[in-house]
This record gives sequence, structure tokens and C-alpha cells, in this order.
Amino acid sequence: MFVYVDDIVMAFHPSNRHLHREFEKKLEEHYGLKCLGELKWFLGIRVVRDINARTIHLVQDAYIDKVAAKYNIISAGRPSEVPMLANYLEQSLEEPNKARTKTYQELVGHLAYLTQHTRPDLARAHVIHASHLINPGQAHVESIRRVWRHILETKYRALQAQAINEVEIQEYLATPQDYRDPIFFGASDASFADDVETRRSSQGYVFQLFGMTVDWKSTLQRTVTKSTTEAELLALSLAGSETDFPTSK
Repeated sequence: MFVYVDDIVMAFHPSNRHLHREFEKKLEEHYGLKCLGELKWFLGIRVVRDINARTIHLVQDAYIDKVAAKYNIISAGRPSEVPMLANYLEQSLEEPNKARTKTYQELVGHLAYLTQHTRPDLARAHVIHASHLINPGQAHVESIRRVWRHILETKYRALQAQAINEVEIQEYLATPQDYRDPIFFGASDASFADDVETRRSSQGYVFQLFGMTVDWKSTLQRTVTKSTTEAELLALSLAGSETDFPTSK
């Protein structure tokens, strides 16, 4: 069970349905609850469950369509493979423009919402654009709109959770440990001195549990490193720090 303000989501095995109902009744005795049935939407995220394939997908296509319509973002026709052509945006030297800044900040904010929930592939693009919120130029606006065209063209990309059956579990346990796919997987990386103005390195990590991506982050390192090795070690340190909490419980 997890709770967000007044929204409650409960997941349970079919064999424990009676326990779920008992718990639900106890909650109803103390709070005015409204049961909405099988989970379809949560915080603007569409939950797609395929019982036969035993999968759950989390996708924000409706949210993407809403943003695209509001800001008149139209697909270019031919899907772009990446959200950005370059890995860096120069600071703007243009005069401040309130309307342009407002539009830019809103588009970056919507990008942040996607990145934090279902689109780890957009994390780097968000970090780059978020560093130009104060006085974005026309080039920045064109860049963030290109990102959103890419998002519109890939709006059905989703996080996937895949169930495994009893036979697969037994096969996994019978496989020598050195040859098993990891239940928990993590990776980190860094790009040495790729920020042209500060010479700081970008870094990121991703974690998967049972094959599903569950945590990710892209950011700029706080200090200037002297080599690729040092930048990689700092990135690894960040990733290692993130694993302390879940593994120490």
C-alpha cells in the first residue's frame, strides 16, 4: 500500500483478496473512503495492466498530449531518435523577455514532471534546460520545443513491470549464482568536463529491480575533476550513496 495525500493504492496477491477486503473495511470504519476499483490512473499516470502477458506499464501519453496542445507543439513527422542534438546549451546574451521566460520555464517544469515519474531517458535533457531558467534566449526556447516534439513522437514509452511464474523462479534458483541475472541492478556514468563554462562533469545513475527501472538521476557534479577516472569515481560514489537507504533496512 502507498498513499499520496488522499489517494491510496493497494496491491495484493489474488490469494490474499480476503485480507485486502478486511483491511479495507477497517479503513472504511474510520475514514470516508470511495473504492474506485482496479487502478487505471494515478497522479496523471496511466496504468496499463495486461493480465495475459502479466505486465504493468506506467505511461503519461495523456499528459504529453495535454502539454503539446497547450503550447502548440506538433510532431515533425519523422520521429527524432534523441531529445537533443547537442549535449550543451550556451548562456543567452539576449535582453530578458518575460513572455519567453514564462513559456520556457513552464515547458521545463512539465519536462521535470515527466522525467521524475516515467521517463528516465529525458533526465539529461531536463538538467541541461533547467540550468537556463533565469534568462533563456530564443535558441533555448527552440531547443525545449524540439525536446517536446521528441516527447510527443515517443509518448507511448513507458516503464514496464513484468511478473514471473513459479517455473521461472525455480529455474532462476537452480542457475549458479555467478550466471544469474541480478535481481537488483545499478549503473553509473560520467561525462568528463562536458560543461563548457564551468568545466564540471555531468553524472547519472539508474537502478533496476526485477528488470524494472525504479530509480534514476542525472545531474552536474559540484566540483571540478582533473580526470575521467575522478569524474567516474564521483559518479559511482553518488550511486553508492543512493543504495545505502534501501539496502540498510
